[in-house]
Amino acid sequence: MSGATEARRAGSISPSLRLPREPERLRRELRELAGEDPAAAKAVITKRLTERLWRAWRPELAPRGGSSRALRNVIAADGVETWLWVLGDRRWDQLVEGLAGRVARRV
Repeated sequence: MSGATEARRAGSISPSLRLPREPERLRRELRELAGEDPAAAKAVITKRLTERLWRAWRPELAPRGGSSRALRNVIAADGVETWLWVLGDRRWDQLVEGLAGRVARRV
């Protein structure tokens, strides 16, 4: 079993970042908004995911120089993946693992 697989089973996605529970209600709200106004949904996704993930990861990222702005930039740059999660074409763990890897490399 790989280290990444063991970490995922233990609830973390990098040596220090844990996999937060999927915000299913948020995803449903964003998906509904996407059906009504895709541009508005895209504008909200980055902000809401940043808030959610920063709450979960701040204790690990802040002491290493990470910031919510840096996290927001990573999420914004990965807009296609976040959009695919909202639409149901990406699993939460897939989305968050990719984001965690990019954040960890930048911190």
